[in-house]
Amino acid sequence: MAITYDRTRRQTRQSVGLALNLLDQSGGSVTLQVTGASSVGAWTVAALTLTSSTSSNEQRGKWTLATAGSSNASSNVGLIRRVSGSTSSNGRMAFLTDWPAAADTSTEFELWHEGAPPTLINDFINQSITEAARKGAIAVADLTIHTGGGQRTFPFTTGSSLIGVQEVEYRSVWQGEKVTTADNAFSSESGVDVVTDSEDHKEGSASNRITIPSGHSSASVAATDCFSAIDIRGMTHLEFWMKTNVTVTSSALRVRLGEGSTNRETLNVPAMNADSWTYHRIALGSPEVDSAISRFIVMSGASDAGSVTVWNDDVTVTRENTEEWTRINPRFWGLDHATRALVLERDADVPYALLRITGRRLPNLMTSDTNVSDLEPEYLVKSTAAKVIRSRIDLFGGAQEASKQADYYEKLAQMYYLRMRTPSNVRWVESS
Repeated sequence: MAITYDRTRRQTRQSVGLALNLLDQSGGSVTLQVTGASSVGAWTVAALTLTSSTSSNEQRGKWTLATAGSSNASSNVGLIRRVSGSTSSNGRMAFLTDWPAAADTSTEFELWHEGAPPTLINDFINQSITEAARKGAIAVADLTIHTGGGQRTFPFTTGSSLIGVQEVEYRSVWQGEKVTTADNAFSSESGVDVVTDSEDHKEGSASNRITIPSGHSSASVAATDCFSAIDIRGMTHLEFWMKTNVTVTSSALRVRLGEGSTNRETLNVPAMNADSWTYHRIALGSPEVDSAISRFIVMSGASDAGSVTVWNDDVTVTRENTEEWTRINPRFWGLDHATRALVLERDADVPYALLRITGRRLPNLMTSDTNVSDLEPEYLVKSTAAKVIRSRIDLFGGAQEASKQADYYEKLAQMYYLRMRTPSNVRWVESS
């Protein structure tokens, strides 16, 4: 997709407001500023730049969105209140609902036409994004799937953003070092049971099955594997297989690399679904000091996961950007739409390896004012403007004239929409 100028949701919304004359600019800006002290109750905003108002209650019914504020006033930022009254002599406004904190001179806000609440504009911005979901899909590479154990079907991990796949490759060459095969049983801590499991593993002859009882102290060691010291300076990631018998959060388990009695790396294990082997690839925190790693440790996390059984296999350190990738012919892979999974055909000659899936993700919705659009900003402005006009025709004169104005903005939106490069050779994860 072509490079675009980054625009936040706030900037996009303000552009729509300016284009349709729905945003107050009496202070010479798209935002107004509180110039005096106020309270959280009625008539909260005092001495505004609205002193040119010619009649009382001129601002009644309008919508106020706080966009900036420091100290206590920061708790107002992002909130919307409707004006219940205003005074022309001093620019004061009252609101139907109190603000959490008193406004002060750090407070800035947008003042919107009564028929165009900011929530409506924000929603239409996201509607415009979803309408371009496939056309504007963003290129992405997924490194969360690894072959092993004879598996041929690989569900995309929980939270995967992939909506389409263009290319599947396997890692054929890379720089790295084995930490432990997990073929032999780790040493266990008190109350923890550790055995090898030759029936349920992903590589080698076995995995380690570690049963951690309920009440095992948080952030404490469960099992340890000791080995001859290895120098992993220059490595960037720790990779390993793990499975649990219950669903766990990202704060439930940790792994650690140690140098003798010194802890060098303590890494949180990402969340996992129950009874599903997951391949983890976690960035090392300070590999430059990892010159003599001699322990690999499985431990509880910051929160108590309760009674949990953990399987662990094939622990490796790797160096990013040293990989060579071999393409898998598209004839030998497909997608299972029902389970959102990658499927390798039996004729696919794929070794035990990490897969790189190049595909497309949905453009991100803009859920906060600081979010930046993945799509062409002018497309979002024009498409949103057309939606606002059609939903509020009474604000823009006669229905026929308003419809023409909406058509104008829709044509402009389509012009920018057609400029987006349609992704090619995509197999969509969802069938529709």
